[in-house]
Amino acid sequence: MTNNDEERLKRRDRQVIRTEDLDDETLQAILDAEVPAESIALNYLMDDAETA
Repeated sequence: MTNNDEERLKRRDRQVIRTEDLDDETLQAILDAEVPAESIALNYLMDDAETA
């Protein structure tokens, strides 16, 4: 990876896109996305330690 590639990726990490600026296809893909079972199994990590 070149230095230019690294800089391009760093800039992209900071890119902000508002949902109203997304095209319909991208927005629908996000809405249709399913959470993998492996991820659901980790939900307990978000629990408040005081209430757990």
